[in-house]
Amino acid sequence: MVVVQKPDESGTNSRKGGTTREFKDLLLTQKREESDSSSKKEVTTNKFVKFLVDKFGMSEDQARKEAFLHPPKQRELIITLKKKMPETPFQTVSNLLRQHPLDKIYKNLGVLEGHKIPPSVRLLGIPSVTLEKNIETLEENGYDPKQFTLVLGADHSNLSENIKTSQKRGINPAELTPILILGASPEEFGEFLETPLAERATKYAFLAVARYAFSDDAMKECFHDLVTRLQPSEQEAFKEIGQKIENEGDITKKEMQEIFKKHVTSRHPDAVLVRLDNVLSSFVKDRGLERWEERRISLDVPALLRKKLREKRKLAGPPAWKSAKQESPGPTQEEIETTLEHLNRLLQQHEKGVGEDIMLLLRGTEEQQREIIGKYRDKI
Repeated sequence: MVVVQKPDESGTNSRKGGTTREFKDLLLTQKREESDSSSKKEVTTNKFVKFLVDKFGMSEDQARKEAFLHPPKQRELIITLKKKMPETPFQTVSNLLRQHPLDKIYKNLGVLEGHKIPPSVRLLGIPSVTLEKNIETLEENGYDPKQFTLVLGADHSNLSENIKTSQKRGINPAELTPILILGASPEEFGEFLETPLAERATKYAFLAVARYAFSDDAMKECFHDLVTRLQPSEQEAFKEIGQKIENEGDITKKEMQEIFKKHVTSRHPDAVLVRLDNVLSSFVKDRGLERWEERRISLDVPALLRKKLREKRKLAGPPAWKSAKQESPGPTQEEIETTLEHLNRLLQQHEKGVGEDIMLLLRGTEEQQREIIGKYRDKI
């Protein structure tokens, strides 16, 4: 049994001459070591296999394969995340552990729990500094971070500036739709506020943008070591990529593609980008880079939606009910306005596909407008 003497009132431990802080650190270290030792004993291969079979519904063969691929520290975190996020698929959790250092995931998990924010794979993958700064900014301004989970990974300067703009205009940022607009640049945010509510859904969209960075010096060293294993032209490309990350903090995949295409040539341009994807995947897996996704604003919504609609029509073919000889009158303005009001409410609830339906209702043919109105008639 370890006996630790209580420190005196001056904050000094009379038995060893240490300070109260050192006394607390000693206890914390001892508890952490005991906890780590206990965890390692608990997560044996057989117990982890049983856990995967019971909690994820794997076959025993598949569970043993996964146990082989995940070392003890990862097993412990997988068990923890299963308790915190029970509905998250195993492969999603496994991908998270491959893309981000365990220390970072534990840190983000602690930050989220400290502020009573439900964890998610997306939030656990956000750079820790960004997550902490955004939560701090929201709380300092009197807002509950749980209402802003979609923008906790946004650029901190953008979020801070846009909150100030909202306050000056008497707008509650939590009521903005879509709330992701708070992560846009201040110029884009100002333009958004000037846009009529009915037009916002057809003018603005948000795309997932992959970003890459170094989480610490160890990852940076690993990155440079991995670069030496590439072909000479690829090495030059990744040296420039690494320099850009060091100068600017991170880099988008699109920026990487431009650099890579500049250094690596081929008669088949698509093959160059496929090769980049393979290299990036291996770098993330080997802890040479960390990857996360940031939601970015796109102003070319109609073009994006039209492209999606063309692809859907191409796959589906001409509708069987379509007839050139049968025409029905177009929808009334009242039908359009009533349906549009309903769709705007759905948009605030982040329902999928609503943006496309709004675009069709406002800019589509009479046939498309009738189809959208019919789709929601029973729900209004």
